Amino acid sequence: MPPPSASSPRPHRPGWPPSPGRSAPSGWRPARTLGGGYGLLNGRFGLAADNLLGADLVLADGQPVSVDDDHEPELFWAIRGGGNFGVVTSMRIWLHAVGRVLAGMIGYPLGQAAIVLEQLDEIIAAATDELTVQAVILTGPDGTPGVFLVPAWSGDLTAGEPHIERLQRLGTPVFTQVGPMAFSDLLHMNDARARSRAGTSPPARCRVPHYSPAVIDALIDAAQTLSSPFSGVAVHNFHGAAARVPVESTAFGIRQPHLITEIIGWWEPGDAAPHEAWADKTFQALAPEALPGGYPNMLGPAAHRRSPAPTAPTPPGSWPPRHASIPTAFSPPYRCQLRRRLRTAGRRHVTS
Repeated sequence: MPPPSASSPRPHRPGWPPSPGRSAPSGWRPARTLGGGYGLLNGRFGLAADNLLGADLVLADGQPVSVDDDHEPELFWAIRGGGNFGVVTSMRIWLHAVGRVLAGMIGYPLGQAAIVLEQLDEIIAAATDELTVQAVILTGPDGTPGVFLVPAWSGDLTAGEPHIERLQRLGTPVFTQVGPMAFSDLLHMNDARARSRAGTSPPARCRVPHYSPAVIDALIDAAQTLSSPFSGVAVHNFHGAAARVPVESTAFGIRQPHLITEIIGWWEPGDAAPHEAWADKTFQALAPEALPGGYPNMLGPAAHRRSPAPTAPTPPGSWPPRHASIPTAFSPPYRCQLRRRLRTAGRRHVTS
């Protein structure tokens, strides 16, 4: 990962992913960058926000501004993990050379979910930066729910083979489709499923420290009660380089290794209520295990109800001093938005 003062980003071209980019075909979603940006490369290269070198914005009062480490550094700090505080018209992104990755999917039946996730918890706790593993609860090709692991090894392919083999021995997989591929191909794996949905509930997300027994129970219950063949829960793994960034260096407030659960109800045309109720029930089951605060990406008008603990403790020497020094030259609407966004994201003692 580049140092915070890195400059002269490489041009974006195939084989040079700009970040851990979560699921966009290009590997980069600008809006997700501002809130953090989890992905299958965050263990090696950090969050999408950690790879943001600068941006051009238009503030709420129409004022254009360019931000980076040397220009409006407080606003630059705020947009790396704190959300969007203006209309971003361009970004300068640090690119990384990535060859073929060892990736794919390993499917296990739901009856083995507990033992698989218990072992996965141990694996990701000790994982090197090159290995990131996403777990997904969804309906499999045979029409029954299961737990599906999506590993991505971004280092030397031969060195990654033992790690993939271990993931294939967590139980008796119903199928294994893992091999060398371009990172862009990995991002396209879910395209057909995404195109098949007709309705989508607002994603409910919460971050949990690890696959605790309570988290595993909640995920298994979600699988047993899936509201449709399209609904599911994706669990993203945050570790490695992303966890080593000093918490005070960006507005992204949780830098300890953790998981983020993304609960999405998808359905064919029809009544949305049962799918939204399923997503809500799953979120509430996970909430007691959640880390403080919400995730700025995907927070809507009712975000205060999505945050299990909206007043997380402020690390000493972290956010309040940064907020206090935000230049008063920015418009009042901007300062109000900054205050509201970061408080919703799980901070307190914010100075407007």
